[in-house]
Amino acid sequence: MNQQGVFPAVTEILPDIAELVTTAARSCGMIDAHVAQLELAVDEACTNIIQYAYAGRDGGTIEILCEDDRKDFLVAIRDNGVPFDQTQPTEPDLNSPIEERQVGGLGRFFMRKCVDELTYLRENDHNVLILRKRIR
Repeated sequence: MNQQGVFPAVTEILPDIAELVTTAARSCGMIDAHVAQLELAVDEACTNIIQYAYAGRDGGTIEILCEDDRKDFLVAIRDNGVPFDQTQPTEPDLNSPIEERQVGGLGRFFMRKCVDELTYLRENDHNVLILRKRIR
C-alpha cells in the first residue's frame, strides 16, 4: 500500500508528516518500536531539509511517498532545495562534556541508527532521500 503527500517546508507541518508516515508504517504491520525509530529519522530528515536544503527560502515543499514490499518499508522524501546529501556520515563527539561539544551532527547520526538503509539521489534538480526499514 502506498501513501503520499506534499507539504510546505515549514517546521509547523512536521507533525502532519509524522502522522502520514506512522499511519502507513502501522498499516503494513510494523511494530511500534520500529515505527518510533522511523518517525525520528523522518522528522530529522525533514528538519534538515527545511534548515539546510531550503535555508530559509520560502515556498519550498517536501514530498513524502511511503510504500512497502512486505519485507521492507520505504519512505522517499523529495525536495527541490539546494543539493544536500544527508547520507554523509557525521561523527559527533559523544564523550566530551556536553558544554564542550560542537553543535550539530547528532541528527544524521541518529538517522543512520534508526533505519536499515539511507540512499540519496539528485534527480532533475531534486534531492531524494530514501529511508528503508525492515517491517519485521
